[in-house]
Amino acid sequence: SDGVKFIRSLWYVFTVAHRSIELAGDVRGSLRTHEISNRDIIDFDIDVKWDGSQLSYRAFAQVWGRGEKDEEVPVAWMSGLVDVQTRKYCLFNCHYIHMQLDSRWLELANAKPPLTLKSVTLEELKAYITLSKSDRLEVSGLMQWSPTSVSEECIEIDWEMKEGYNPYRMKKENITETGKILLLHGYCAKHNGFLLDYFDDYLLYEDYETNYLHDEYAKNVLDVLEKNGSTRYSAVGHSQGGPVALHLFTYYQTGMDAVENGRVIQSIGSPYLGTPLAGIIALIGDAFGILCGKNGDLTYDGAQRWESLIPMEKEAEVYFYTTQYPKEVRILQRYCSLVSQLVLSANNDGITEQTKGLLPYGHLVDNYEGECHIDGMRYPRQLGNVDRTKEINEKAAR
Repeated sequence: SDGVKFIRSLWYVFTVAHRSIELAGDVRGSLRTHEISNRDIIDFDIDVKWDGSQLSYRAFAQVWGRGEKDEEVPVAWMSGLVDVQTRKYCLFNCHYIHMQLDSRWLELANAKPPLTLKSVTLEELKAYITLSKSDRLEVSGLMQWSPTSVSEECIEIDWEMKEGYNPYRMKKENITETGKILLLHGYCAKHNGFLLDYFDDYLLYEDYETNYLHDEYAKNVLDVLEKNGSTRYSAVGHSQGGPVALHLFTYYQTGMDAVENGRVIQSIGSPYLGTPLAGIIALIGDAFGILCGKNGDLTYDGAQRWESLIPMEKEAEVYFYTTQYPKEVRILQRYCSLVSQLVLSANNDGITEQTKGLLPYGHLVDNYEGECHIDGMRYPRQLGNVDRTKEINEKAAR
């Protein structure tokens, strides 16, 4: 109004992804019988051009077949984490990724070859940015095979159709180990915060003051569990530990598939849909020797892209708790951290905003007022609640 000119600016961090992989255009299909389940499995070897700089990717695609009148028929949707593989004794077109599908999906759709993959997409794992996409890829092979034609009533869609053979589920009754509770700390945690005296039988994962993406963290946990020999456990995650537990449950076959009669995953203060403190604020903090730097999986964009492909039925196994500063106090006391309050929306625990801690298809158990994310904030830390810890221990699946 006073005529002074100014420029409005915004400081925003976004991820630039290196295009390390590209769909090459060829897909080779083959049929095999699973050596244990005896189910017919369709293997898809999808050729890629790859520079070798990154091994793992997230892939997804639609599978289409042909109907009785040779019309295109939708069959199923495939997704998962894949590693680039290399053919032996090969000079050209040597790299590929592997995906597979239970043949019963074709029977259910009354579809037959030739098959087509549509909307084939490869994403990197730092921020789930699309690196390569093809609208349509024709599948070679399988022309001599025709699935059995059955009615929908004859096929019950079970976990094996959706997830593939899982030894933890198949041998659940043969696992004699008593179920444990896997405790997963958060991003940049300085020490264990769980009240261990109130857990009956636990596995404590310890790798403090570190900054891992969800998949890196998950693989580290799997390494520890393999060395430990654990085959049956549910999970309790604090902060990033919640999304990591869900990532493990979604993309890997683990001892969480063997537990029964309780909550498979429980979490406290987990930013399932991201926090601004993992983006530009983390970079600023890292420059001053605090925090642990940016984490793409915990930013708003990265977290929501990660969550977008988590199946609803996996999220439905998550029971989560949120906390925040008390609302019935003076306005100048409504915060957990003065610094983070400058960038967080109202109702937060100093790290996680209440609205961003809500997993869309999970179960919100309760939102506690008067508790903050960690030690050193204005109100008591959320992991220090004895009654809630007892409840979590009691409700955990084993």
